[in-house]
Amino acid sequence: MQKGVGLLNEFKNLLLLIFGAYLSLKLTSWWWLIVMFLASLPILTLIGWYFNTYMAAVMEKLAIKHGTFFAIRQFTIIEETLKELREIKEILKK
Repeated sequence: MQKGVGLLNEFKNLLLLIFGAYLSLKLTSWWWLIVMFLASLPILTLIGWYFNTYMAAVMEKLAIKHGTFFAIRQFTIIEETLKELREIKEILKK
């Protein structure tokens, strides 16, 4: 769901970028706005396809392989807590 919301937000930003470029160039015809939008769609579609096909997988693998110190530390703390809770459980059983 978060990726879907992110895509909608990026699409909104794309529309604002095209409209901002249209206003910055001080174009007078609305046809330029339509042409700019239609020209950007195939280019951005190819970039998005490439990113989702190749780059997203690489970024995910790198994130898993090179976890941050805090993520690793948090995992260690959770393991230690679980170990201590099991020890407490054993003590309470006796």
